[in-house]
Amino acid sequence: MTKKKKLMKRIGFILIAVIILISLSAFIFLKINTYKPLEEASDMLDLPNVTETADWIKLSQNEPEVRLVFYPGGLVEPVSYVPLLEPLTDEGYEVFIIKMPLNLAILNADAIEDVQESEPTELPTYLSGHSLGGASASIYLSDVPEAVDGLVFLGAYPAENNDLSAVDFPVVSITASNDTILNWESFETSQSLLPEDTTYNVIEGGNHANFGSYGKQDGDGENTISREEQQTTTRRIFTDLIGK
Repeated sequence: MTKKKKLMKRIGFILIAVIILISLSAFIFLKINTYKPLEEASDMLDLPNVTETADWIKLSQNEPEVRLVFYPGGLVEPVSYVPLLEPLTDEGYEVFIIKMPLNLAILNADAIEDVQESEPTELPTYLSGHSLGGASASIYLSDVPEAVDGLVFLGAYPAENNDLSAVDFPVVSITASNDTILNWESFETSQSLLPEDTTYNVIEGGNHANFGSYGKQDGDGENTISREEQQTTTRRIFTDLIGK
């Protein structure tokens, strides 16, 4: 082997090593910075109406009347949303909390299609997402608006250039007054991307993290109401929307 070939081979090995190192570092960074569920959330996985698969966490009672597919916030483990959503099963909801690649919904914005293909249904189907999960839901629905019967944003707004202003299903926005993760300026600007009859709800005293159950989030505001109160109010808005 000539010196030139040896050099090129060595450079190739170095490049491969660098790529592996960068990928590994990124993976470790994401793992370290992922928000874990509180113990009370993890304990709910043992409930008889909770089923966990490799792709989602399903919450359901007998004979559901409504399907809700939920996209978690960025770098938040999906179990963190079980306390918020499990009580909805008593109101006739069947809920699928999606497990996203690297806990980033943007990497699988069309995950609802996997649910619908795996478990076909004639039930009215709603899509919801928290933070990045809500933005990712808007990305999907801007291309396939006929896929759902309604959309609910939690501490979220449409991704830029994802125009949903002409959709013919109800859209609901739920925010919290003490949320300092949400970019409020972008939130205001994004309202032009939503239907004129979009319903906006602000939970006074709530914050960004307490839509889930994963503890404090870096950069978030202090809540002046309990997590339970914020989540109860959120569920009431859900049931008002769907009439359940």
